[in-house]
Amino acid sequence: MRKKVTWILTPLLVMLMSFSYAQEKTITGNVTDQNGLPLPGVSVLVVGTTTGTQSDFDGNYTINAKVGQVLRYSYIGQKTTQRTVGASSTINLQMEEDAEALEEVVVTAYGTQKKESLTGSIAEIKSEEITKVASGNAVTGLTGKVSGVQIFSNSGQPGTAPTVRFRGIGSLNGSSAPLYVVDGVPYNESITSLNPNDIESISFLKDAAAAALYGNRGANGVIIVTTKKGKAGKVSVNLDVRTSFTSRAVKDYDVMDGAGEYLEAYHKMLKSNDIVENGTDEATAGINASANLFDGAQGLVYNPFGGDRTTVVDPTTGKLRSGNQLWTSDWEDELFNNGSGIQSLYASIAGGTEKAKYFFSVGNEDNTGYNINTGFKRLTLNMNVNSQVSDNIKLGMSANYANREQTGTLTNNITGNFAWVRNIAPIYPVFAVDHATGETVLDDKGNPLWDWADVTSPNATAGRPFNGFSNPHALQTLNVNKSVRDNLTSRAFAEIKFLKDFTFTYNFGLDLAFYNTTNYTNKIVGSASPADVNGRLSEQFGRGTTYTNQQLLGWKKTIGEDHNLDILLGHENSDYNFKFLDANKKNQFISNDISASLFAENDGAGNVTGGPTEYLLEGFFARMLYDFDNKYYINGSFRRDGSSVFADENRWGNFWGAGLAWRVSKESFMDNVNWISELKLKSSIGQQGNDYVGYPDNTAVRNYAPYLDQWDVTTDGEEFNLNKTVLGNRDLKWETSTNFNVGFELNMFDNRVRIESEYFERKITDLIFNRPLPNSSGLPSIPENVMDMQNVGFEASISYDIIRNQNLNWTVNLNATHYKNEITKLAPGREFIDPGTVYRWEKGSSAFDYYIRDFVGVNPENGNAIWYTSSEFEADGTTPIVNNQTEDYSVASETSLGKSALPDVNGGFTSSLTYKNLDFSFALSYQFGGYAYDAIYNDGFGGGIGENFHRDFNKSWTYDNTDAQLPRVIDGTRNYSVSDLFLQKSDFISLNDVSIGYTLPQEVSNKIGLSKVRIYGLGNNLALWTASDVQGFDPRASVTGGNNSVRYATLKTFTLGLNVNF
Repeated sequence: MRKKVTWILTPLLVMLMSFSYAQEKTITGNVTDQNGLPLPGVSVLVVGTTTGTQSDFDGNYTINAKVGQVLRYSYIGQKTTQRTVGASSTINLQMEEDAEALEEVVVTAYGTQKKESLTGSIAEIKSEEITKVASGNAVTGLTGKVSGVQIFSNSGQPGTAPTVRFRGIGSLNGSSAPLYVVDGVPYNESITSLNPNDIESISFLKDAAAAALYGNRGANGVIIVTTKKGKAGKVSVNLDVRTSFTSRAVKDYDVMDGAGEYLEAYHKMLKSNDIVENGTDEATAGINASANLFDGAQGLVYNPFGGDRTTVVDPTTGKLRSGNQLWTSDWEDELFNNGSGIQSLYASIAGGTEKAKYFFSVGNEDNTGYNINTGFKRLTLNMNVNSQVSDNIKLGMSANYANREQTGTLTNNITGNFAWVRNIAPIYPVFAVDHATGETVLDDKGNPLWDWADVTSPNATAGRPFNGFSNPHALQTLNVNKSVRDNLTSRAFAEIKFLKDFTFTYNFGLDLAFYNTTNYTNKIVGSASPADVNGRLSEQFGRGTTYTNQQLLGWKKTIGEDHNLDILLGHENSDYNFKFLDANKKNQFISNDISASLFAENDGAGNVTGGPTEYLLEGFFARMLYDFDNKYYINGSFRRDGSSVFADENRWGNFWGAGLAWRVSKESFMDNVNWISELKLKSSIGQQGNDYVGYPDNTAVRNYAPYLDQWDVTTDGEEFNLNKTVLGNRDLKWETSTNFNVGFELNMFDNRVRIESEYFERKITDLIFNRPLPNSSGLPSIPENVMDMQNVGFEASISYDIIRNQNLNWTVNLNATHYKNEITKLAPGREFIDPGTVYRWEKGSSAFDYYIRDFVGVNPENGNAIWYTSSEFEADGTTPIVNNQTEDYSVASETSLGKSALPDVNGGFTSSLTYKNLDFSFALSYQFGGYAYDAIYNDGFGGGIGENFHRDFNKSWTYDNTDAQLPRVIDGTRNYSVSDLFLQKSDFISLNDVSIGYTLPQEVSNKIGLSKVRIYGLGNNLALWTASDVQGFDPRASVTGGNNSVRYATLKTFTLGLNVNF
């Protein structure tokens, strides 16, 4: 009987056990660190499934699993731990610190390295920092955050890429731009194609040891962008929604904005010049100025006050007579959009298992420009998948599609909108008005007519004398300046491990770009309005492809316990092909349709142009990384590159890098020095190349075959004509940059204080100079390798965790860079070279030392400017010079002033604070010690007919202000020609970014079915302090701090955002 019961109970027990193992149940628990403090964000995954979760703010988690299944717990800086689900429904875990995992891993050339092993200079910015800025461009948002790297926003135009400079000036006639690398492959497209939300990290490779493996393209530094990838665990969905409001960041120059104010100033200018130039007495000069204010040779024509045109300004007092103004000048209100802003939406989904991971995202940005009818739209689609096919084989692929549409603005020196609102006198209206009543003139459809030469305003004596041929508001409204670009960036790799220590990786990259640029000039207002033009269209289509193939063979081996060896052999080839077609037509059929088929005539004999461009690169390279006992490190690399830019005999170049590092803190004699957490000494040296050659008349346009003679082919529609424009040079070769770097890294007080400092030398030899040719040759110049230059300096950064505990963390960072640029060799036979109007290149000077006329002061008798001269006689050859001073600009001497456009020091300061669920941070950038030429301020003293004045006109010499510091204003700017009078100190401190956010408590998020909810606000370009007292001067605009009158103004942005994870 007992046996029967046993035989019955045994199967029943087995069935019960099987049922209990198969039955899913809820597991709860708490995760803490080695000190017993709760760990939020710990990944808890059921091994072999996609089921996963994360611990909340208090370290608690909940997950469903079956008895017998294994839970894997992972967290950065902690050892990954596994627990098997048993009978208990509670699993608490105290994790252990993983010292090896805490070692920061940095993305480097063709791979990654632990930060401790770096012998070169690399800085890395993580995605957490990138998402704290309002800029739609990831690199622009990092201004002032990386020592040794200067980032400039060339324009406030939405969608414009920044200028980036590593450790000084990289070239004089070539390019100083760095190489961009995206997911391991060099990137030929604009960084604006990438959505910042898709970026995991950005690495800046600053010296030869770090960047030498990129050989011919790494001389000006390398920026490595790594995009986000999926992670094993439950599906994670992220949604980010932003709305931004933009406005002008820096108040414009203090020009006159009132009609009365301007007319009084113009009257005073006429009166003062009459007294000085013609010897007229003061009373008569006042009468003449009043009489000629609107109708004389320098008459303004438009009288916004009506009535007697000779008494608008009292000839005796110089004051405006009483009366109402018939119309106002509102150019700024009409041209600029105070309701401009940005709307952006981003969503991503990521997840996977240990075998396969995925990441997908979509982003959309709609940026309405501050200048009317300008803007930027970007749609991005991103995909990244990888699979561990077997223990030895891993495959992966990524694809990023971006559609960018940039609507432009007028940028010429006459009708550029930002220049126009400053330069036009505030008496000229946007729309035509009746000069007797001030009423706006309408067309037959009731629309206002623009004020310009072809519109006759009722009761006007003549047309507008100030650039009357145009009207920027009309052009900005009717013209079309648009660029549409479609970019597809794809990366694929296959990784095979074999023979235990070997890894072979094949990487393939494709950058595909289609673009269409449309420039339409309307037939109603402006240059295309004449009947023989009747509207003009220029349309360009282009297609660019870059194919990159990399084959990498790696061998990693630990010999014994202390010797670690990592060797990489590689081959890379890149093939860039570009083809375009440019068509030009005129005589438009329908005003609101700019289809090319609706333009009746070809615009010029050579109305259709186009052609291909090809650029080929190939490189073979090797790298060795060695360390002994994680204390002594040796890095070495070599690359041999060939470029199609040069002739066969000079096509190949050899580039190399080497570095040493010593972790002093790992030595036994440092065991009792507890306050030092890490101390490393390092040094590196190496050479890189630069194969960029610009055309002599425009170095911004690349010449892909400078070793060949080049011709312009023109036609009259029947016959062809050849015109040689470029004389090739087969001896041309690489510009070579030799970089030396030495520095240290010091972490103290349990890593709370972190200091990095480096001294660097960057010597560039064989600089390309376009040597001018005799006029008899009919050619401008020939490119030659004949100059040398160097940048010598140091950089330092210090980070300090002021407070670091469970609830409150506060970290600050300060970085600074100083360098001196020096030209060490000039072209043979040349004592100097003048590259522009304000600089001179001389041996021993920098590339941006000012060489201009020295303004000495003002002659109180006549208000003329006085300049320094080294001449003995005036222009007549007989009048002797007294005290080396002259009032004749042509006799004044250009001279070296000992002032440079390059600052003595530049850098940034950041502060980041978190308190429980609240986070706050801000970022400053600064520079001190340089000077900038303020051409915009200079424009305010032109004195031309209808040309506005800067309010500092009131500080200029006039008949009643003979002690003035500024010279007399004269039509033709004779007293305000280029001189050091307009040099401004370019010192500034800029508040670039502010971020504040609040993350809802985990229990609140859980109740609404979400894993994380963060509400945040961002500010960008919020404040600027400068050493100059000139309102509107913004030295952040360019490398030299100089400005451009038509530059799209820097914009201030306020952003409200919501980030949700579920």
